[in-house]
Amino acid sequence: MATLALPQPLAAEHPDVAAAIVRKHHEHGGSTTDPRTGKDMVGEHGIVIGIAPEHSIVSTKPPTAAQVQQFAGQHRGVFEKHPDLHIGTSHDPQTHLHSLEIVAKTSSKGAANNLAHHLGENHAFNLQTGQKHLTGATEPQQPFLNLDQRVAELRAQTPQKEPYVGTHFSDERHDGLIEGARRGALNHKGVPDSADFARLRLGSKTGKGDDAIGGFYSYQNGSIPEPGIAAKKHSHIVRGNFAFGSTLSPEFQQGYMEGFNAAIQKGADPRTAHGLALNHAEHAMRDHGYDGLFSPAHPDVRLHWGDHVAEPHAPSETPELKPVAPPAAEKQVKS
Repeated sequence: MATLALPQPLAAEHPDVAAAIVRKHHEHGGSTTDPRTGKDMVGEHGIVIGIAPEHSIVSTKPPTAAQVQQFAGQHRGVFEKHPDLHIGTSHDPQTHLHSLEIVAKTSSKGAANNLAHHLGENHAFNLQTGQKHLTGATEPQQPFLNLDQRVAELRAQTPQKEPYVGTHFSDERHDGLIEGARRGALNHKGVPDSADFARLRLGSKTGKGDDAIGGFYSYQNGSIPEPGIAAKKHSHIVRGNFAFGSTLSPEFQQGYMEGFNAAIQKGADPRTAHGLALNHAEHAMRDHGYDGLFSPAHPDVRLHWGDHVAEPHAPSETPELKPVAPPAAEKQVKS
């Protein structure tokens, strides 16, 4: 008689992982952890928000490791079903209350805010910056969507990622990581590495808008880069799942106009306002959940925001040559 396999415990059910979650809560006033792997998610690109207030444990005391283990085990089915859901803890300094809850991760600030209003969640947390921002929700609401529907709605409002493979060309070799902070860096000849160099730090320089987001460019596989780009000494493969937005999208256009008008109101001339507006549009697109941009005028060139794993191109192997039969005339001479 076959025996039924017992469900495997989550990493967060292990006492060491649970203790680490509690330690981070005490040190930072909160934590976000992938319950399946035990990975600390702080520092990643994304926003988390409480998605299941009916399952939250709120107390005047911080959670214990035993409570975290029990919480993970009780919601194991939820976490196994929805990879976007994680274990979150938080401390409210105003009410002095501690929460142990189920949180959802999204790349879209707008999607997080919309769900927050549905649930009455008054804040969301930016994993990358470590900042908590208010959502505008003022009081708890009775949700009319069940948990599965909330997850589906959050995904529907977040730009969908698709597989992408491209090549990043550079004068320097990237060992392990393509750093977004190098966007627009000067090459060995002292020439800016990208055409948008002039506006990268325009916000800091003028005090009238945003700086551009750090990042790098790649050329989609199958495309032909400009000779000057292709001649660079090093090339790295860029592969992964990304959501790229277009400069013609409504989100980009709206972000541009907001940035332009704000810069003009602060006294910027039209040319400076244009650069600041492009920077503001980039931020608007990233807030909507996009990983990068492309222009329909150059659809094979992609701007990636942030860092990415560097995967150098391997030298192509020399094909094995098979012996070629001599021509018929040569065979007759030899015979």
